[in-house]
Amino acid sequence: MVLVARVMADQLEHVEELNELPGFEFRVVDGESRPYFGQSASFTMMRFVEKRFDGVVLLHTLHGGDTWLESVAEREPYERALTAFDGALRSEQESACRLGHASLRLRDPLPGNDSGDQQRNLRLVTAQTGR
Repeated sequence: MVLVARVMADQLEHVEELNELPGFEFRVVDGESRPYFGQSASFTMMRFVEKRFDGVVLLHTLHGGDTWLESVAEREPYERALTAFDGALRSEQESACRLGHASLRLRDPLPGNDSGDQQRNLRLVTAQTGR
């Protein structure tokens, strides 16, 4: 079980690193939010910086076959779902904080032991200042 927690912590820390890249946005769904439009669908919306490329939706289906939706009419319900979904998301800052706390809890799960938090915060501060 310790190995699984370590692997999950590594994965969360990788997402933290990705979150620092331009164009990458990580947001956590508010666990107390009400049901929202599109909640039951699993999809990926891709938009491109270059105007010559239209956005696409990758729809993940239950039978294992993924479907690409490219026309405006096909993408429109998913655009609406993302707009509704935005109200259920925590801010980028709060999401990043929750991500960091989750990886810390996996690394140092003992109650009352905040030494892992202190070491991690130190590592983050020194990484940001370039030391």
